[in-house]
Amino acid sequence: MTDAPPRTRVAVLLPYWSFWERSVGFDLRADRRRRLDDAVAGLTATHDVVVAALLGSPEDGARAAAEARERGAGVVVVVQTMAAPPTHTTAALDALPGVAVVVWVAAAAPTHGGADHQAITTDGGTVGGPMLTSMLVRQGRPFALVVGPAGVVDLAAEIDAAGDAGRQAGGLRRARVGRIGRPLDGYACVELDDDLLHRRTGITMVPMEARELRDAFEAVTDARVGELLRDTRAAHAVAADAEPGLAGSLRAALALEDLTRHHRLDAGTLNCHVPEIRLAPPIHLAPCFALGRMTTLGVPWTCVGDALTAVAMLISSRVGGSSQYHELEHLRPDGQLVIASSGEHDGRLASGATTVIRNGWFPDDPGCGVCVRAGIAAGPATLVALAHVDVPAPTLRLVVARGHFTGDAWPGVGTVSGGFRFACEPASAAWGAWARAGANHHSAAVAGDIAEPLAQVAAHLGMECAVVG
Repeated sequence: MTDAPPRTRVAVLLPYWSFWERSVGFDLRADRRRRLDDAVAGLTATHDVVVAALLGSPEDGARAAAEARERGAGVVVVVQTMAAPPTHTTAALDALPGVAVVVWVAAAAPTHGGADHQAITTDGGTVGGPMLTSMLVRQGRPFALVVGPAGVVDLAAEIDAAGDAGRQAGGLRRARVGRIGRPLDGYACVELDDDLLHRRTGITMVPMEARELRDAFEAVTDARVGELLRDTRAAHAVAADAEPGLAGSLRAALALEDLTRHHRLDAGTLNCHVPEIRLAPPIHLAPCFALGRMTTLGVPWTCVGDALTAVAMLISSRVGGSSQYHELEHLRPDGQLVIASSGEHDGRLASGATTVIRNGWFPDDPGCGVCVRAGIAAGPATLVALAHVDVPAPTLRLVVARGHFTGDAWPGVGTVSGGFRFACEPASAAWGAWARAGANHHSAAVAGDIAEPLAQVAAHLGMECAVVG
C-alpha cells in the first residue's frame, strides 16, 4: 500500500484594520474573525493549517511569522477582505523569505447591503488586495493571486500549485548545467553569462573541455555498447541506413551519460562541430542521439553550445515532464509552425512509431550518426525559451507561448517533428510577439499548458516572464 503524500502546512493570515470599525454597525473584528475561521474550515480537508491569525498590526504579523516558522509552514495564504495597511502583512512575509505566498482576494457581492460605506468597508478585498500586491511586486516577492468567493475559486489547487512552484524553484537553484566547449562560431544569440545566471537563479554552469567527451568515448566498453544496442532495438525500429553509424552513436550516448553522472549534471549543452567530437576520429559523428537519449532520461542537453535553451529545457522538463529541443522551422500558410531539429529528441514526447535512422543533416560524416524519427501527438502545448536581456540592466527572461500541437508531422525532416499553432491569432503576430520577447531560434516544446506554473517558477528564480497567448 502506497503512503499518502504529506499534506502541505499552511499559514492563513487575514489583514485587519481597526480604523474602519466606526464605519459599520456591528463588531467588525468579530466579523473578520469569522471570515478567517471560514477560510480555515475550507482548507482543513486538504491541508494542515498550522497558523491562523488576524493581522491588526505589524507586531501581529511578526508573531504570526514566528509561529509559521516554528510549525514549518510551506505556504502562506493571505485572505484579503478589506483595506488594511500592507505593513501588517509584509511584517510577516519579510520574516518568511522563500515561503510560497497565495493572495486570496475574497471578492464577492456585498454581504452587508448595497454599495454604501458599510459594504465597501466590509467587502473591500479589491482595495486591500492591491495594497499588498503592489508592495510584493515592488519587492520582487513572487505570489499567486486568486480572486473570487469561497466555493467558486479552487483555493486548494492554487495552494498546491504555489507550493509546487516554490519546491521546484528550490531544486532548480541547486542545479548544475554542463557546457562542453564554447558555442558555434558567431552564435552570440545562444551565449549566456554564467555569473548572471548564478546570481539570479542559483543555477551553476559547469565548463568542460571537448576532449573530456572524446576521452569518455574511448573509455566506453564494447559490452556496454552491446547492451545499449539491445535496448535500442527493443525500443525503436532501426532502419537499414542507420546501421553503419549506430554503434558509434551509442558509444557517444554512453560517453555523455558518463560525463553527466561524473559532473552531477542536471542539464547540459555541447558544440559538436569541433575536431574533438564531430570533425575527427575517434568520434567523427554528430552525437544528436546522445543528446536526445539524455533528454528522454530527464537530463536535457542542447547542441551548438546553446546554454540559454539548456536552462529553458531544464526548467520546462522539471515543470512539464517533457522538453523537445527544436526550431520553429517555417510558418505554413495554414498558420502552423513546423517543429523539428537537427536530430535531438525527447522520447517522452514522441508519438506513435519511433525509428532510428541515418541523420540526413550530416550525410558526409564518416559512419554518419543516427537520430530518432517520430511524430508528436495532438494536444495542448507550451513553447519555452530563455532570453538574456542586457538593457536597461542585465536580466534573464523566460519566454513562454501557449498553443497546441496539431498532430501533423513531416517525416521528410528526418527527426522528431510536429505542427504547433499559437493560442492567439494570427500566427504571424503571435510569432512576432514571441520574437520581440527575446526568444532565439531554439526553444523547448512541452506537452500541456504549463504557462502559469512556469511563470510562478520564474518569479521564484528572479527571472522575468513574458507569456504569449
